[in-house]
Parts: sequence; C-alpha cells; structure tokens
Amino acid sequence: MSLCRSWPLDIGSPGNRRTTSPTSKVSAPPTRPRDELANGQGHVRILPYGCILFIMRSDRGSYYPGEYDDQTGRGDIGIVRGTPPVGDSLPGTFGCGLGILPVASADPHAYAARSRPPPWITIGPVATYVSSGNALLEWATDETADSRIQFGTSPSLGQQVSVPESVMEHRVVLAGLDPGTTYYFRAVSTDSGGNEVASPVSTFVSALSPDTQAPVIVQEPALTYVSDTLTIVEWTTNEPANSRVDFGLTQALGETVANTTLVSGHRVLLSGLAPATTYWFHVASTDLSGNGPVASLVSSFETPPEVDTTAPVVANLQLTYVSVSMAIVEWTTSEPAVGQVQFGPTAELGEVATQEGFVTEHRVLLAKLIAGSQYSFRVESADPAGNNAVSALNTMNLPATPDTSAPVLTEATVTLLSETVATVRWQTDEPSWSALESGTSTAYGSVRYDLAFRVAHQAWLTNLVPGTVYYCRIRSWDPAGNVALHDFSFLTVVGATPTPSPSGLTPTPSGPTPTPTPPRDAPTGLTAAAGHRSVALQWTASYSPGVAGYNLYRGVQSGSYDLAPVNGPSLVAGTTFLDTSAVLVSGQRYFYIVRASGPGGESQPSNEASALVGEVSLWVPAVNAGAGTSGVIVPVNIANADGLAMSAAQVFIGYDSSVLTPAGVQRRILSDGYGFGESHETPGEVRIAIAAGESPVLTGLGALFTITFDVANDATAGGVTGLTFVRNETKIWDETYSEVPLALTDGAFTVKSACVRGDVDGNGAVEAVDASIALAIAVGKRDQDSCAQSGGDIDGDGTIMANDASMISTT
Repeated sequence: MSLCRSWPLDIGSPGNRRTTSPTSKVSAPPTRPRDELANGQGHVRILPYGCILFIMRSDRGSYYPGEYDDQTGRGDIGIVRGTPPVGDSLPGTFGCGLGILPVASADPHAYAARSRPPPWITIGPVATYVSSGNALLEWATDETADSRIQFGTSPSLGQQVSVPESVMEHRVVLAGLDPGTTYYFRAVSTDSGGNEVASPVSTFVSALSPDTQAPVIVQEPALTYVSDTLTIVEWTTNEPANSRVDFGLTQALGETVANTTLVSGHRVLLSGLAPATTYWFHVASTDLSGNGPVASLVSSFETPPEVDTTAPVVANLQLTYVSVSMAIVEWTTSEPAVGQVQFGPTAELGEVATQEGFVTEHRVLLAKLIAGSQYSFRVESADPAGNNAVSALNTMNLPATPDTSAPVLTEATVTLLSETVATVRWQTDEPSWSALESGTSTAYGSVRYDLAFRVAHQAWLTNLVPGTVYYCRIRSWDPAGNVALHDFSFLTVVGATPTPSPSGLTPTPSGPTPTPTPPRDAPTGLTAAAGHRSVALQWTASYSPGVAGYNLYRGVQSGSYDLAPVNGPSLVAGTTFLDTSAVLVSGQRYFYIVRASGPGGESQPSNEASALVGEVSLWVPAVNAGAGTSGVIVPVNIANADGLAMSAAQVFIGYDSSVLTPAGVQRRILSDGYGFGESHETPGEVRIAIAAGESPVLTGLGALFTITFDVANDATAGGVTGLTFVRNETKIWDETYSEVPLALTDGAFTVKSACVRGDVDGNGAVEAVDASIALAIAVGKRDQDSCAQSGGDIDGDGTIMANDASMISTT
C-alpha cells in the first residue's frame, strides 16, 4: 500500500502516452506495463518515506509518473488522480503527511523504493494445521508481499521455505517434520520495493501421531451468487483443506474447478456457464495430510436467462475500529462483490486498500495512518459480472493516543449439535482475530483460528468424545495487538445421533429424494426504523437456494424473541415489513431478527435490530443565506409521526442572536388544524407552543412549521452558527397526554458570500448554468432565495424573466 499521492502528468509525445483510469473496475484491475530505463535519465522527486514521483525517459521514448525500483531498474505507473504540482519547489503536505523534497540527480537508482515503510504484519503468524509430518503457517500483511518461513528445531532456525507470489493473506506449508518435536519459526515478507518485515520467533509442536481424520463439512455448500454465466459456491470445513467443485449438465457431473489453497472457508467461482440451464454439482475437500476427499451430496441450480447488469447496493458503511495508525472500514453489499477502500488526507484520496474475495460483508484494514490526522475515504465494490458501486465520500479523525485496551469478550455460548460436534460462539466489542483452544484438560491440545477481524466469532469442535468434559480458552487480539482471554468448559452428551462424517466422495443418491436442508445463509443487514405506532423493517436477502420467504421475530429484550412470527402464518415474500401490531406500546424498545424459510426449515437468524416505538424525529436542515438577507425560511421537519394525535407540543430552537433575528413562525400544510403560539423573549431562542385543533392526526412526513429569520448586515461570510433544539425543553404529548419519545437532530446556518449580479447559484462565478437556473425560475420550475433574486434580476425590474436569462448567457 503506497503512502504517496500520484498526479497525472500530461506530457510526452501524442500516441505514446500512458494513462490510468481512476474508474477502472476493481474486479479486473488493468495490468500496467513497464519500460526499461534508458541511460539513467530522469527527474526525480522523493518523499522522506521513499515514495518517488518522477518523470523518466524509457527505452520507448515515453515519459510517465510512477514509482521506481532500483533492484530492477524499472518504473511502474501509479494510480493517477488530482492536479499535478508545478515547478521544482513543491510546498505543502501530501499523502505521507510530509513535504515533497526536490532531488537533483541524473541517477534514480540512488533513491530506492525500498526506503518506504515496510509491510506490517496485522495477523499472526500462527500454525493453523499441525500433524506429525507437516504444518500450515498463516499470517496477514497490510500490503501485498511475498511469503517466507524461517524455521528449525532451535531459536537459531536455519531452514527456510519461500512462496514468491505477492499476497496479503500468506500461507506456507512445512513438510518433512519430525513427530513430537518443538519447532521455532518466524514469518518474513518483502514487498515489491524490497522492504522487509519479520515477525518475532514463535513455536509449535508437531503431533506424535499422523492425522488420519478427514475434514468435516460443518456448513453445507450454498450458492451465494448465480448469474447467467457465473456462480459462486461456498462451504465451510472444520480445518484447512483444499477446494473442489464437480459439476455438469447431468448428475454424472464431468467438469471440475479446483483450488489447492488450504482454507476453512471455501469459495469457488464457476464461470462459462450457459444461461437458463440446470447444472448439478457437489463440493469436496482434502486436508494437508491427504485425508479425504470429503464431499457433499449432489445438488442442482438453474442459471437465469438474463445478464446481470445491476450494481451491488453498498449499505451499512461504518468505521468499526480507529486507532492512532489503523482503521477498519466495514460495509455490506446486496450481493457478493470484491471491495476496496480509497482513502487519503484530502478529498482527492490517492491511496487504495483492497479486500479479496466475493463477499457480502466487507472488512478492510487501513494501516500506516498518521496519528491525530483526518482522512477522507469512500468504498467501492464490484460483483462477479463487473457491475460497480461507489459510496459517498466520508471522513474519519484519528486519535493521538494509542489503543491500549483489550477487547471485551462476551460469555461463550456452546451448542451441542451431536455427541461429537459442537459450535462455540462469542462476541468482542471491537474487531478482533481469535483462537479457540480446547481439550480434555487445561493443557488443551487443539486450536482453531479465525484469522479475520470481526466482532461475531464462531468455531466448530469436531471428533469429540461423548460424555466428556472439555476445557476451552478463547484468545482475541484487536488490530493494536491487545489480547483478551476467556476460559470455560462444557460437557458433551451421550446418546444423541452423531453427525455423519463421510470419508470419501458421496455417490449420487438413488431412491427417495434426501430430506431438504434449511437455508444455510441467514439474511443480513436488518434495520429497524421506529414510527409512532409502527416499526419499519428492512433486510438483505439470503442467497441460499430454495428460499420461500422470511419470518420475523420480535422481543422486548435483546436476544429473547416470541415463538410466533410477527408476520403470522404467511411468509414475507420481499425484504421489507411494517410491524403495526396492536401490542406495540409507545416508549417500549422492541428487538427483531429475521430468518429465511425454505422446505427444510429456517436459516440461522440475521443480525438483531431494535427500535423505540413512539419515537418521533424532529430535525432542522442546513440553511444558508447572504449577509443582510431578510425572510430566510428555516423548516422544522417531523418524521415517524404517522397517526400521531398531538394534544400539545413545545419546541425550543436556539440560534446566534448576533447573526439571526427571528421574524415569525408559520405552520405548514402538515400541521393544519393545530394552533401555534410563539415567543422571542429570550435572546437566542424561539419558543413554539402547539395545541390540538380541528384535525389533530398527523399524516405524512415534512415540515411541521417554519421559522423566518433575518440575517444581520454585518454577518461574516462563511460563518456558521447552530440551529439547535433546547433538548431538555422540547417535548410532544400524544392524545393521552403521554410524553412521546423524541429524536432531535440539529441544523446549521451558513452565511453566504455577497450576491453577485448574474451568479444565480451563488458559487461566486457567472457561468452558463446560471442562465439555465434563471430560466427555470422564470417559468416557475425552481424556487429562488434572495441571493438568486439579486443575482438573476439583471434588468432590475424586481423579477427574474427570460430576458434576464438571455442577458446572463451573453455576460
């Protein structure tokens, strides 16, 4: 991950110029060619961190900006955005937070890219699989780099295994180990610039006996994406194993897609499929010791006839972790997609952090950030068909002090699925990666890792002994390396039906159709929005095949829900539902989950969402006007109030009396039938009293009333003042004279620069768009404020007409 911002340099001969599009889809980034350096010629500028911006002459006669590698004598085109700086003296601060230094040298080799910060190891390294003769070592870095494990039977190490591929998720297999032996190891990764990072030395003990147990498929295969030509198949095993999908047009299958990477969470993309066609498939996995393959039953799916042209919907964008030098950005998409975060210290961004794999729950770690700084960021996701979605621009502020607090773990929940299989779930209050140790004593002996930063954790324990006490320890590390511990134990059952653990490929079943299984994938992204007497619920669909609809469950305590669905006996066909049950009580918070339902039963629950019924929203938008403007209208809007019969209300709005003077309060259509009273006696505060009248029931959303303000003549342009609710005083009572819960959102007032004749939109320049806006005002298709009136009334007759628009266009 580069820390430097690159600029497009529009130089060089036409037809031999290289450009990089900032809108390239993240699903298929373009390969960027390189040129050989000719005669060491070039003009170099280098940041103190070693990020080089330069113009160099290549063997093809072209010039381009990029990063230079003195190991290979090659330059690489960077991501280009923004405006190039001019001249040799480059003031200001950029992506690294430090100024660019001009460098006078004809030899770019003297300034190596390896002087950049080295990669950071963000997770691990740990031994995720250990047998008597081999082991799998895994770790993660914040940028792509190669993978090496230095190891041996003493701390001096002495042996090494390397994988040259540049990745962020690193996996190295050690083979030929001696049974029952302690091995010392450390992980080493080097990026493309030659910057190297090495972990501290750790240990693992090889097993005394060979591993003879096949993997167990603990989550059956599911289709998370199906388009006309592409399908994604996912499943989970209890230990790292390879991935294989056999598929075809008949139950004899015939085609295979395989991946030798050893993982517990398997995801395989089938491509080149035919539209509107039925395919049969099963999945299979084999572990590092060759146990397996273990396979699923044969299932089928049908590709749709239509091409997927719909971009994924980006939702639930949030920062789930922020420290002095790192942040985690999370979001969801409505369908599996790859993702990336564009970020930087300015709105031009310039840096990119990526997340591999087509998933619906996205989680990207940003590293090497600067303490106490503000960063802008946005996220981008593309589905397997290449449809792209980009979020709005957001900002984050980094603290100046490091995170030294360990994650807080909830009590672990153990679910016994059979005599020999259990699942363990726990949560942390911040994203963490985790390890679950288990065994028949506190020496443990077995460990399961979850090498991803998340707050909801799950691990499967298999091959348990019935009627036995198992001791467990959870360790969870946050991105700063703070670790939390949690110890517990549980007793396995005797007499339950064991979970089948097939040890070979399952043949295509003959005879009766197997009992259908419930949908594997739970709905995600459940949200709840309160109304006065209702709750609006929305969620993202389950991608499991055979989903017939959804059931919603409600409770008055978190984690505890009624047995009967809120929606009654009929399934919800879509992904929205309005709960208007008569049992809803104003002032009570309700908790909801949703489950997908199919022929085999219901899926696991979605995330929990809650809403406080009766909560009405009052909010003030951002408003602006120029100094000396009269009659500035500020609406006070209401939402979630359908069916609310107000007996009375008191609303207090605070303002800066040196900038604004209240001129009156007007009720709107929404509040016809209510009586209004107002008071401006307290400087800096307007009091509005509302009383029930002829038509007290509110319907719809919108402005409850408006306040008119005059702006002081000497108000400073660009100055901002709050339009705030006096929160301890603003109240609404319903028809029973009970106080209604309120959510209050303040607004802001900004003083615009003085109006300029011809500048109708108030951006400080007279442009062609101002003529268009003036014409729209003239024909009544656009409202005007006082600044627009002043700027658009060119002939001074007090109105904006077509002739004014014509005069602006000739200005």
